[in-house]
Amino acid sequence: MAYPRGLRQARVVFGLAACVGLGCQGASTTSPATGPDRDRAADASSAAPGSPVAGDPDPPGSGSSVDAALPWSTPAPAISGNLVFAQSAELCDASCQQTRFSNEVDELYVSTLWKGLSGRHFERRRFFGPDGNLALEQLVTFDTSLTEPVPLAGPALGPNATAVLPAPRNNAGEAVVRHWVLVRGTGQGMHYPGVYRVEVLRDKLSGAPDLVGSYTLTTSP
Repeated sequence: MAYPRGLRQARVVFGLAACVGLGCQGASTTSPATGPDRDRAADASSAAPGSPVAGDPDPPGSGSSVDAALPWSTPAPAISGNLVFAQSAELCDASCQQTRFSNEVDELYVSTLWKGLSGRHFERRRFFGPDGNLALEQLVTFDTSLTEPVPLAGPALGPNATAVLPAPRNNAGEAVVRHWVLVRGTGQGMHYPGVYRVEVLRDKLSGAPDLVGSYTLTTSP
């Protein structure tokens, strides 16, 4: 049916006003969803695989650039250690281990081998004699970045803590902390024949030891 030109223009103006006031059903592809449609759209968005949760820009393992700054992207390295006894001052690995010495030797070298450790740390070393009593205690401060000992600034935390020792790395990549125990003629009770138990606490002065080992002193024939 044909309408006069003025009536056709009035119908167009009326239709636009209806869209503005009531919302056009045919414009759903460009207009925001309302009511049930909005709820269904929100549910679909939250169920989409890989969609981030509000307040959490990227979930773990998403591979985004944000991962580099989050805690789960840089796990702390595992630290393990070994306790080695030897009669020489060489840069040891586990193959240097000895378990029996004559009680006539002048000194023993006690090395801790730390894997995954760097920077400055300290050890509390406790030596228990054959009678089970504490015979000797040492506090050893070390630094993996040093090549020579340096004076320890500030008051000593315990006996024998006057210098920071270097802790070079052996062929296995372990930081080696070398210190010695005087045996013959010391008067410290470290020369009696028998089994000596050694406990090492790292970066603490009490609690359970981090490393435990033992060696035996024998009488000379």
